[in-house]
Amino acid sequence: AIVAIPNERSSHLHQPIRGLGIVFPIACALMGILSLYTRLLPLEIEEIWIRPVLIPLGIVLAGLTGYLDDRLDLRATIRLPLYALSVGLVLFASSPLSYISFLGAGIALIVLVGIINTYNFMDGINGITGLYSIVFFGSMLYYLNDCNPNLLGFTEVLLIPALCFHIVFGVFNYRKTALAFLGDAGSIGTGLLVSTCLILLFVEFQSIHVLSLLLVYGVDSVGTILIRLIRRENIFKAHRSHFYQDLVHKIGFSHIKVSFVYALIQLCINVLYF
Repeated sequence: AIVAIPNERSSHLHQPIRGLGIVFPIACALMGILSLYTRLLPLEIEEIWIRPVLIPLGIVLAGLTGYLDDRLDLRATIRLPLYALSVGLVLFASSPLSYISFLGAGIALIVLVGIINTYNFMDGINGITGLYSIVFFGSMLYYLNDCNPNLLGFTEVLLIPALCFHIVFGVFNYRKTALAFLGDAGSIGTGLLVSTCLILLFVEFQSIHVLSLLLVYGVDSVGTILIRLIRRENIFKAHRSHFYQDLVHKIGFSHIKVSFVYALIQLCINVLYF
């Protein structure tokens, strides 16, 4: 097992298992294969491989890259191109070609790589990523089933297992002393599936307001970057400057309380959004 060794950006002092998240991209791969097999005949030939294959493939590539980074500490020159490739696969599979221009694809690539890295950065205290992901995937399933069944398709195949995975993951993570964390393999893979959902919603609504479904994480992450820039700190250096970390280390709130508040605020935003 991969054990998390506490460092300058850690919010824990013990050594929990960090590699539990590798189960997530493996599950996505299996569900993609199942989706392809069960829906092969009804689909047109150009639909057979695009969504059922490329999106799970992108998630698997991102997850494996994260897993190798957990074990080998990959250099950024190796890690970032692989993440960009996985995002590119998802972007191509989720967006009609008519919506993609060279400039738009480049901007979307940067934004989506930022989102999956944000998900990775935020996986720092007990329960925060699990609860937040449960809120996101639960909200998406509600929307797809009750408001827009036309978008179900492959997302139902991936979102239900994703929701179940994070509920089970919470048993090991959402506790006073966490037994395990997702690690890069799980947090990056989860972030990429979240990005896939945002792309689909963006194509439907044609508005960046879909990013409100990640508003809490976005405000924390972008706000932290801006504050560190103002302080003239190296934003690429490991740190414990996130607001959720300040709530734990400076104010003294418990991990599970902060995680619950973050998830609850995002849930309220999602209710208003949908």
